[in-house]
Amino acid sequence: VALILDALGIARHAGIEFGKEEGAVEPQGKEKVSTEEREALLLFKNGENEQFAASLSSIKRIEKVTADQLERVGEIEFITIDRVSTRILHLEEFLPVSSGTNSREFFLILPKNVKTHCGIRISKLIDVGSFTLALNREGFDEKGLKGSSLIKNQLTLILDMEKILDQAEERWHAR
Repeated sequence: VALILDALGIARHAGIEFGKEEGAVEPQGKEKVSTEEREALLLFKNGENEQFAASLSSIKRIEKVTADQLERVGEIEFITIDRVSTRILHLEEFLPVSSGTNSREFFLILPKNVKTHCGIRISKLIDVGSFTLALNREGFDEKGLKGSSLIKNQLTLILDMEKILDQAEERWHAR
């Protein structure tokens, strides 16, 4: 048994607020296309090209998976987690992004508050932390994305977990 401390949660509970990151640039001009906020995020990659972020508040847990654990029914992939058959979702099925890598090991993001047991396959974990978001909602207007932001000096697509899961549910019911 291992305890995992949520440092950001402890700081919030203690009433400690972190200031803006040093060198953060404020958008210029009368109209701001973005909104700035600080959010606890998981940074990850799906394929080789894009960096994604997902809100930690929407993630139940992350599982490390090996290819030999997968089961297939037609084109659909499943894995058994906690004795429950869990459907594997691929981001490239819902968003115009590069395909995930076909490595022997990958990670599965298990979302909170879902009707159907499913997880989102990702290829690489990058970081977990609290980041300042200058959210640009106009750059990527795709169902399944909240927008984009520059995080760690890289364009990052901010995943809207609820909308991805809604799209998956719609497809399953349409079949």
